[in-house]
Amino acid sequence: MTLKIEQIGRPEIKMLRDEIQQAIDGIAKKYDLKLVVGRGAYGGHEGSLKVEIEVPALAAAAANEMLRLFGARFEVGFEFKEGNGEVFKVTGVATKRGKYPVESVRLKDGKPYKHTLEGVNRAAVKAGLV
Repeated sequence: MTLKIEQIGRPEIKMLRDEIQQAIDGIAKKYDLKLVVGRGAYGGHEGSLKVEIEVPALAAAAANEMLRLFGARFEVGFEFKEGNGEVFKVTGVATKRGKYPVESVRLKDGKPYKHTLEGVNRAAVKAGLV
């Protein structure tokens, strides 16, 4: 069945982005890459979508180096518990975000979070990494 798109607007970009993401997930797995279809632009007869490509191993190594420069006592992949008992995993570092540079995901649902370097360093000390 063929569907015809008459114009490119917000609903069409959202629909296409989801389908394109599904299509490139197989390519990402084949080459061990992280491929993410990002934001799009649209206007009547044309549109565009951004595709971000990342080599996870190299990204982790670069993030670990940046964390060391910031004075971190942990690396990407470090799992820590906050005071409320929730467990997080460090996924990277955002160098332009001064107060909350540490990026993480909450393990129970994968929701992204940001943390202070000092807070995660305290968790690393508690975990015996230092």
